Amino acid sequence: MMELSLVRVLNAFAFACNVVVNSLPAKYEIGELSAKYQTLVTPAAFAFSIWVLIFMAELAFVLAFVLAQFFTTGSVFVDAIGYNFVFANIAQSLWVVAFTWYQATFAAMFCMLCILFFLIQIARQQIVLSTNASVSFLDWVLFQFPFTIHCGWISVATLVSLNILLVHTNATFQFMIAMGCLVVVLIAGGLMLLANPPLYTIAVVYCWATVRILVNKFRLRFFILNNL
Repeated sequence: MMELSLVRVLNAFAFACNVVVNSLPAKYEIGELSAKYQTLVTPAAFAFSIWVLIFMAELAFVLAFVLAQFFTTGSVFVDAIGYNFVFANIAQSLWVVAFTWYQATFAAMFCMLCILFFLIQIARQQIVLSTNASVSFLDWVLFQFPFTIHCGWISVATLVSLNILLVHTNATFQFMIAMGCLVVVLIAGGLMLLANPPLYTIAVVYCWATVRILVNKFRLRFFILNNL
């Protein structure tokens, strides 16, 4: 019981710190940096509105996890969350500092990979623990959906961060590397769909990102053609 109480407190505290760090005014706005480091896979600005849904879903999880007495014994998903969400929030806070304050692209890339690692850990363990288990819709909404949508978007953000790093270092063959990474992401999405039960949330996030990437490319092409 003490261990569960500690996990609850640390998850809530880490999430709150992450929200605060993301809310503080930074030296560089993310939109400004996205415009500066335009890549082949940079989505349209509107795509980032998904963060509102991610933070709202995770807030619901934190409130349910910390306050709801009937979750004392825990959902089948709770054991998979553990301290992984704590570390994911710490890594995300560090990413914000590295990218929006110092434009430290290498450090930001490392932080992004850490976020992705811990979210994949949650998703993978939730798949294992929920196999052959009775999972209610409420359990899914509160304890799985927040992490699968976050994991899906961070996998896309990791692809963008890698391309930003390539732009920053003036790397060659960016097109081939970007397309290779995109294929990897699509394969990962396919594997998620093969999970039992399938993680449709991640597939939907990939569709959202792909459409917004295409929108951004068409906008850039239209702007260039009209300014020749």
